[in-house]
Amino acid sequence: MYWSHYRDTYCWLRSCSKSLLNGGAWNFGPQASETRTVEDVARAIVGHLGRGQIDISPTYNQLHEANLLQLNCDKAGQLLGWFPRWGVDQTLKFTADWYKEYMMGNDVAKVSWAQVTDYFGSGA
Repeated sequence: MYWSHYRDTYCWLRSCSKSLLNGGAWNFGPQASETRTVEDVARAIVGHLGRGQIDISPTYNQLHEANLLQLNCDKAGQLLGWFPRWGVDQTLKFTADWYKEYMMGNDVAKVSWAQVTDYFGSGA
């Protein structure tokens, strides 16, 4: 789950009635049309950071692994009208920007506040 989706989740949980929240499991995440592979996400993060590299080694005798793992967020959309404010690309950029500031030793509280302010300024 990306940083933006934690904020989205918090916003909706804060505004939802307890009766809705007692109705079982809820998923909050990117829309199905924004599916990305692990490699896509890793390459985007490295690109935004401007450093690092992705090395994919072939594995022999590979164990079975699911080709796609994806949250189904239909319930949140249908019952709560919840949809992410940011797309995956913008979310990955902001996530990488936060880590970049952290790695440079900058005040991440200020970075976090600026990102939250930007987030709430975007969309309804």
